[in-house]
Amino acid sequence: MAGRAGRTGCCEDFGRSILIAKDEKEVEMLWSEYVNAPAEKVKSMISKGGDITLPILGLISSDICKTMDELIIFLKDTYFGYTIYQNSDPVFRSTFQKTIESEVNSLYSDGFLELEGDEIKATEFGKRCAEGSLSPKSAKLIGSALKKIESNFIHVPYEELTEKIIHTACCTHDVLQGYVLLPVDGQERQELLDHWESNEDAYLVFPEDQEIMLRSIKTTQMLLKWIKGTPYSKLIALQGQVKRIAETIGWIVQGIARISEKPLFDFDDKLIEFLNTLTDRVYFVFPIKLSKL
Repeated sequence: MAGRAGRTGCCEDFGRSILIAKDEKEVEMLWSEYVNAPAEKVKSMISKGGDITLPILGLISSDICKTMDELIIFLKDTYFGYTIYQNSDPVFRSTFQKTIESEVNSLYSDGFLELEGDEIKATEFGKRCAEGSLSPKSAKLIGSALKKIESNFIHVPYEELTEKIIHTACCTHDVLQGYVLLPVDGQERQELLDHWESNEDAYLVFPEDQEIMLRSIKTTQMLLKWIKGTPYSKLIALQGQVKRIAETIGWIVQGIARISEKPLFDFDDKLIEFLNTLTDRVYFVFPIKLSKL
């Protein structure tokens, strides 16, 4: 799969995908499997029970849909609408519409949407969430963590927030879907538990589920080594796995930086600079000195 379409706030009308081959034989293989290969069957994520809150927020944030009726009509005209909704019975249609209304009400309650009569608008928080393609669940957790920084940690050196920010990212809904490391045995579980009990007060997020807590701590510790330039052989994870996790966490930290900006929070420019730098450190892996921050 190459490329990405429909990003909120973006107006690109051109894209390019580049396949790099090592030799002529690989050229033929790539051309056959990527260019001339038959298209895969398309399945609607809505019909598969995927989280629809972010797509709803994106439609409203981009002013494509401004009312509940427009939202329902738009979804009826999607691939899901043509293949499933229009061929379903009245009970299914009614249940689906009630589900959409419930999701909109939930987004409103969590501060992502605001209502002006029959018109639905995205709040600034909702726009930041949609622009960063963050799930509302992740954005809500990030917002709560930033409030703690605003009230408790604003006077500490910003580099001391590194572990807190990375751990917050590791606890988000988007990351927990498959971008965290699992404890390998009982001994490691106990070591992670001991670490949590000794440092619990230093974090911004406190997972109620012990499994999530263990995974988030292990992944955070790995990433702290990663941004210091630790070799792959000492990171207790495969190279591809490390890169995939780092790229995902870098994206989340970038979202944290975006949400931190005014007017949502009143942080100074140095904190935003620190978060943007941390994004690059996680994503590109270059050890730097943070004394100037």
